[in-house]
Amino acid sequence: MTQLKQNNQFGLPIVTVYGTLDLAAACQILDLLKSPAPGRSNRLVLDLSSVSDLDPQAARLLLSGQQQMLSGGYQLGLLDPSPAARLALDRASISA
Repeated sequence: MTQLKQNNQFGLPIVTVYGTLDLAAACQILDLLKSPAPGRSNRLVLDLSSVSDLDPQAARLLLSGQQQMLSGGYQLGLLDPSPAARLALDRASISA
């Protein structure tokens, strides 16, 4: 089960992911970035330190979404990926 917690630090919105980051959670994260609240930054930091498992499809979606967001003027940053998250992200970037 995935839990998302949103907060702000240093003026940046941060979404911390707990548990398994699956495809549905990845879609929620990208939706948050695509439709920022009024007055909110066009940047989003994704804290992956508490991710126990990262679905390969979700990893590919986040990486492709990150590239699309950059071209649209938005930024998605990754903070402290857990070993499981890092492995899935590395594999997704190789196979993408």
